Amino acid sequence: MVNYPPPETYSVPLFSGRDLTRWDPEPLPPDGQAAFDRFMALTPAALGPVSRHVFAYYQDMMRHLDGTGWPGVPLPKIDRAEDVWEHVTPEALSIERATPKSGPWFVGIEANVPWEVEHGLWMTWEDGDRIAYVGQVLGHLTNVATYADPSLEHVVFAGIEGKEFTTYRDTA
Repeated sequence: MVNYPPPETYSVPLFSGRDLTRWDPEPLPPDGQAAFDRFMALTPAALGPVSRHVFAYYQDMMRHLDGTGWPGVPLPKIDRAEDVWEHVTPEALSIERATPKSGPWFVGIEANVPWEVEHGLWMTWEDGDRIAYVGQVLGHLTNVATYADPSLEHVVFAGIEGKEFTTYRDTA
């Protein structure tokens, strides 16, 4: 029998102190802990720039679902990107690297959303403070990894139903 460490719960400031569970709480090396600390320093104001990516995901799925939704799950009508958070329920977090021994650390948040009840919402922050991925929970940290396509390096949300929904990292 394998003894897994018990999950840890963190009150996450980015989501107004909502408790999120880390199911695989392995000890982090200093650079992984630094990325997690940067993420934990984010306040709800940091969701503002992320809103457009999550809203694009919502719009893309609304087109995919033809506005009919999932059985028994009413679809919200969201008109503004900043209102998307009223329909996002963060549940879990992870801290991981794309490759085991090198590269940046990512903090991932898994959330429930009514427009994608099967695959939910997955968001990752590279180095803990730069949004890198928004989309379905598929187990990848970036769109480059999701689609095995290096040209997607700056893509945060890769539109599926309509490429006009694709969003990119801010360049600042």
